[in-house]
Amino acid sequence: MTTTYKRSSTMQARLEQNKKAIFQAARTLVAKGGFKEAQMVAIAEEAGVSTGLIYRYYPNKHELLVEILAQANQQEVDILNAIIARQDEDVVHKLRSAVMTFVCRALSGPHLAYAFIAEPVDTYIEGERLRCRRLLSNTFKTLLLLGMAEKTFAIDDVDTTCACIVGSMLEGVISPVTPSTETIHDKVRLASWIADFCVNAVCKQPQP
Repeated sequence: MTTTYKRSSTMQARLEQNKKAIFQAARTLVAKGGFKEAQMVAIAEEAGVSTGLIYRYYPNKHELLVEILAQANQQEVDILNAIIARQDEDVVHKLRSAVMTFVCRALSGPHLAYAFIAEPVDTYIEGERLRCRRLLSNTFKTLLLLGMAEKTFAIDDVDTTCACIVGSMLEGVISPVTPSTETIHDKVRLASWIADFCVNAVCKQPQP
């Protein structure tokens, strides 16, 4: 009984290690050149496994790419939630910091950002993109409701406003992260512009 348990634990660890290697390999390829670079053969080579092994974990490439997109988006949501939870900042500074952080992170990983935001994809991945946008909007909703309760933010439709903030962040970085773009952008300056736009869109009083 003990021997069987140890063998099972070893096998489980190996299975988890294989899946982690495949996932990380695919994410690395997406970060280098977008979803188009994450072909099964390339993923297998990057992970050091056979192509057939990948299909034991992911029935098709779409499921793997959707998992990458979902994990990356959750990471951004966690970062935004950490900013919102800060006790030493008011809601205006939290909103500005959240937007600037998101934009700067996107500009720091342009290939990954372009893949997640604007790279042409099929409806399967596009559906996950829409779900990710809703998660981002819901994250900002927590902050906007707090600002409304404090009467710092003047908002009539909080859901639409959240969607507009997320749209401003995503649309604002599409051009600078597009692979064909040659212009070198000052990421902090661009992030500041987008953050100022979002803050002034919701504040009762114009912010400096």
